[in-house]
Amino acid sequence: MLRRDILLPLNDKHADDLRRSGLSNTTITALGFYSADEQEVMSVLKRKTPVGPGMVIPYPKFPDYKRVKLDVPFADESGNKRKYMASWGSGNHLYIPPQADAVKDDPSKPLIITEGEKKAAKSCQDGYPCVAISWVLNFLSKDNQTGESLTISDFDLFNWRDRSVFILFDSDWSMN
Repeated sequence: MLRRDILLPLNDKHADDLRRSGLSNTTITALGFYSADEQEVMSVLKRKTPVGPGMVIPYPKFPDYKRVKLDVPFADESGNKRKYMASWGSGNHLYIPPQADAVKDDPSKPLIITEGEKKAAKSCQDGYPCVAISWVLNFLSKDNQTGESLTISDFDLFNWRDRSVFILFDSDWSMN
């Protein structure tokens, strides 16, 4: 039996979405996922124009950074439908659940890199330390002075030397 009182910040749609991803109530609560109405989503994304309600995905290692999975995909100026959004200009960040953060300095512990916060959370929940990028190319950022593409600095938080690393992207990675 599910204890709904644990998931109060989530509406049923969002709680069910997370459960379909295999996340337990304990993991969902610990990682702080929550439902937000249109006004709160605008605030989280620092937008003046509405994009609708959604589920907020806090980044544990970066308290000021959050992404939102929109209830209804938003069509941007180019007509591209976006299911997930972050604040414009906030840069790219690694999603680092606490279980992955705990092994950041220990290269004897293997680490998985995947695409998507829910997959990283599920992997960590199952005992496999994992970090996520939000999209295949979001491991890059642009240097403000040169315009050169660089690996995001969040990777510097980990000791990579002599560590086994497994990169597990979605099956559509080559099309993205």
